[in-house]
Amino acid sequence: MRLSHLLACSLLVTAVVNAQDEKPELKTTKDKVSYGIGLNIGRQFKSQGMKLDPKMVAAGIAAILNGQEPAISDADLTKAFTAFQQEMEAAKAEKAKANKVEAEKFLAENGKKEGVKTTKSGLQYRIIKQGTGKQPKATDTVVAHYKGTLLNGEMFDGTFDGKAPEEGDKPIPFGLNQVIKGWTEGVQLMKVGGHFRFYIPPQMAYGEAGRPSIPPNSLLIFDIVLKDVK
Repeated sequence: MRLSHLLACSLLVTAVVNAQDEKPELKTTKDKVSYGIGLNIGRQFKSQGMKLDPKMVAAGIAAILNGQEPAISDADLTKAFTAFQQEMEAAKAEKAKANKVEAEKFLAENGKKEGVKTTKSGLQYRIIKQGTGKQPKATDTVVAHYKGTLLNGEMFDGTFDGKAPEEGDKPIPFGLNQVIKGWTEGVQLMKVGGHFRFYIPPQMAYGEAGRPSIPPNSLLIFDIVLKDVK
């Protein structure tokens, strides 16, 4: 194990054992870095959907660091990991199924709303502001501001809050043939200066695989402001 991992594990033990309801006092740089490492470890577990018992995690790390005999054999541990993995996969499949149904229901209702257009692929969009500049092709690189949210309104990525971006904000370049299908098709409908809102079906986004911050079969809503085409 690398020193950085050992340090992280040691800090995790300390953080879990000493954790209290109130916020910790971060007086020194060491305190802040230690706390930050703990936050990163927690975020990693959470992003992977791993619902673990912090006390048991700490106890396992402490046993190794203190040279104690583990409370479980390697054989039993392997069985436990296999069972846990199967439980996680089953839960993910159930979540994917539910999200697909939710997405289909949303699209069916959303497509009836005034101003919402639906393409042959099932992509939906609303024109917030029509652009007047160049219209991109699938092989182009575009420069855009964007905001991506889930159906519950949670923002998972973006360069602005969904309103008009500020002058000081920096848009990001994307190769249109290197992004999700919903972006590839949708942004080609835009012209520079335009602001569209896209409702992207799961199969045109990240599908059943999802992403750390995107549950499986999630419908994604993107506000995109097209700034340039290169």
